[in-house]
Amino acid sequence: MSRKVLLRSTGDKALYRQIAELLTLEIRKENKHGDFLPSESDMAERFGVNRHTLRKAIDVLAIKGLVHRQHGRRIVVNERPVQYEIHSGVQFSKNMETLGVDWSSEVAELEFIEAPEEVSQAMGRDIDDMVFMRTVRYINETPACVSTHYLTSECRKALQSYEGGSLHDYLQQSCGLRLRRGSCHVSVALMDAEAAMYLHMPIGAPMLCVDSINFNRSTGEAVELSRSLFRGDLIKLNIEMSNHGEENEQN
Repeated sequence: MSRKVLLRSTGDKALYRQIAELLTLEIRKENKHGDFLPSESDMAERFGVNRHTLRKAIDVLAIKGLVHRQHGRRIVVNERPVQYEIHSGVQFSKNMETLGVDWSSEVAELEFIEAPEEVSQAMGRDIDDMVFMRTVRYINETPACVSTHYLTSECRKALQSYEGGSLHDYLQQSCGLRLRRGSCHVSVALMDAEAAMYLHMPIGAPMLCVDSINFNRSTGEAVELSRSLFRGDLIKLNIEMSNHGEENEQN
């Protein structure tokens, strides 16, 4: 990938798109997950363009899911998307462990707030105080998902010591609270500046949004409302369908 290439701007295709196409072919042929591409300055020199043009080409590769910027500097080749199962008992940690994928998570933000009216309404409860938390999940040290969590005050004491890992396992172990997913809504959106910052992606890159309400298995009350934003290039959602409707039709 070090040989120099002479490119010419044409009316049909801008220079940065020509560079993106060449790099796409080279990455698919020569690179594997975790490889670092040459520095932006080296690649700009190779293609005879300025760094602004080169960055636009890298942005195209990032949106296509081929690479990501690590801590805003190194450019890393991505792996193939991870299959993520969605069903009533789903947990990110269990999914990753089943797939044999190295994962981790960290708390980016934690505060105690007055419950927003729209959150109380969505959860179907009259709630005064809540815990607001933002977490970032990593797959093979690459940020793959950023989540916001609104949790009822019964979780407050336990969450003061939470530093990462499986949130639902932690709640069960620390205060005996067992949760199940009660509802789930999946949509597609483009990253805004905040999501792009946490996920190390360009603004406008595609992402999968999963909105969930999780319930206390013992009482049936809503305990958590969450929104998880997954990088569209790293995660492929598989939704497990219940067969209850089919059984009802047969009976």
